[in-house]
Amino acid sequence: MENIKDYSSENISGALQHYRDVSSMDIFKNKRLSCQFLRNYINLSLFSDIEPDDIEDVTDHYKIYLGVKIEGDTIKKVRVYKNGQSQDIYVISIIEHKSYVDYDVSMQILHYMSAIWYEYAKEQDKIQAGVSKRKRFRYPLIIPVVYYEGKNPWTADTHLKARIEYSELLADYIPDYKYIVVPVHGYSNEELIQRGDEIAAIMMINKVQTAEDLTLFRENAMELVGIIFENAPEDVQKLMMDMFWTLLMRINVPVDEAVEILHSMEENDMGKLFANMDPIDIQKERAKTEAQRKLTEIERMKTEEQKRLTELERTRTEEQRKLTELERRRAEEERQRAEEERQRAEEEKQRAEEQSLRAQKAEKELAEARQLIEELTKKASSISDRVANKK
Repeated sequence: MENIKDYSSENISGALQHYRDVSSMDIFKNKRLSCQFLRNYINLSLFSDIEPDDIEDVTDHYKIYLGVKIEGDTIKKVRVYKNGQSQDIYVISIIEHKSYVDYDVSMQILHYMSAIWYEYAKEQDKIQAGVSKRKRFRYPLIIPVVYYEGKNPWTADTHLKARIEYSELLADYIPDYKYIVVPVHGYSNEELIQRGDEIAAIMMINKVQTAEDLTLFRENAMELVGIIFENAPEDVQKLMMDMFWTLLMRINVPVDEAVEILHSMEENDMGKLFANMDPIDIQKERAKTEAQRKLTEIERMKTEEQKRLTELERTRTEEQRKLTELERRRAEEERQRAEEERQRAEEEKQRAEEQSLRAQKAEKELAEARQLIEELTKKASSISDRVANKK
């Protein structure tokens, strides 16, 4: 394995390129570690005789097929042996890093399972047209596993049907399966030490998330991890060193000290691992954590109070807006009523003027009629007088 001989501060940039952060997906990409995990932690006799070469990682194939980015999850095709014959099955490994439980994992796994079976049928139909529609055709077995690194207990139901409405009443119409949960923190260091395999060492490193975890690791696990590291193949050693690098960065060890610690690993001197680190005062760390928790709680309460005040102000503003809108509507209604009154007064005035004009016209016509009658009366009288004189 390539070593870093110069781990002084002048070559820190080289160290940063040499080591890298490692995820659980990297762990399960390793055939040897995946084989140990399936054989020793799944508790299925189906995996009791498998070897690393029986495992093929097909995650990238389904990334392309699904058209989605699979974050941290792996899909393995595993060759198992039954009655002297080999058969391929699939293992979906869902990696949960969260400290809380993801209750929708069962639906996520179902998505993967459907894709695997759909693709499998297409591939078999290419080999023999229409074979997937025949009575004796069988889809491959899929074992779903959740590798859970969180400290809180896994409280999600492991059956898919628990996520479906009316599953208790109409179970016959609802598809179902159960996934396996392997909680890292469900194993004590003592249990993992008894197992003594490389994946156990990986899990002990994975468990270190707090100062207290680190103290326990240094006290009762570091010696065995050193022995496992010394006897591990080069690729597993590199992976373990990368995991220690991730751990050291997570607990904020200065980079030059972290490089020196990993250099001691490269020289198989695990006794020096963490030897130069300052002793960790658990009570002090807990007090710091509690103080930080209280500070965070105070900040949360301040934020909540500010949120409440903002909401109150928003409510007041909304009420003022509504009141202003109500006043505007009332003013508009008053304006409309005043306009209607003005229009009615105008119409009354127009009607009065029209009536006055009609009255004046009628009086004029009446006067003209009287004058005409008077003239006719005079003419009639004149005629009568002439007639009388002729007689």
